[in-house]
Amino acid sequence: DLWRDRRNSADTGYAASYEIFCATRLKTAPDFSSNFRISDDIVPFDDVLLGNGNDFMCTELYNDTLSSVWGDTRNGKLNIWFQRVTLDGMLVSAQNLASEIIPAVEVIPINPGNRFRIQADNLGRIIVSDLSGKKLFQSESLKGTNEFLLDLSGFPSAFYIISIEAGFGKISKKILSK
Repeated sequence: DLWRDRRNSADTGYAASYEIFCATRLKTAPDFSSNFRISDDIVPFDDVLLGNGNDFMCTELYNDTLSSVWGDTRNGKLNIWFQRVTLDGMLVSAQNLASEIIPAVEVIPINPGNRFRIQADNLGRIIVSDLSGKKLFQSESLKGTNEFLLDLSGFPSAFYIISIEAGFGKISKKILSK
């Protein structure tokens, strides 16, 4: 079992800083092992983890060695880590497989909090979804503009996910419309 653990964060909720922890249970054992830390640092949360595929974690146990892969956002970059550790806690190897710059995207609330200025290089399309993933709004193609004014005044006060397509690909951010 592998998870993002937020117990040691100064904040609470999904958007809090986290570490990667694990617990194992062998076929013949009735219980899981004690929780143990896999990552080497508390990592601040970044909205890039809201995007599809950016919050993945995977682990495999082979004999007495646990191999784990996860993504995090330390250093302001999206990093992919691969680590091997024995069940008694001995580090076998740790490797950063990839480190990509998180694109600069700004979502700026405009008073009273139901309009937002979205700024990014080479915007393509803006999609607004509720937290269940239901698409509520999709802009026409913005044809490479750098700014878009999003008006959610007709929407109820709630959290929404804004997916921003631009020259760098796609990134999602969570916002609160008032």
